[in-house]
Amino acid sequence: MKRILLFMVLIIFSLDLKAQFSPGTSGNTYYNLGNVGIGTTNPTNKLEVKDGSIYLHGPETGMVD
Repeated sequence: MKRILLFMVLIIFSLDLKAQFSPGTSGNTYYNLGNVGIGTTNPTNKLEVKDGSIYLHGPETGMVD
């Protein structure tokens, strides 16, 4: 009985989940050989944002131009 109850609870919660990623939708996020681009169709780095604001937080270093 506990297994059935647990299964039903998991089913109910999974019906309400909303994912943030959907490959079938259009937008301005593009993937190219493992690189991700926002606003660009040909990203050349792991993450490339064109004409947007970027906020970096943490001890890591990076390049902003």
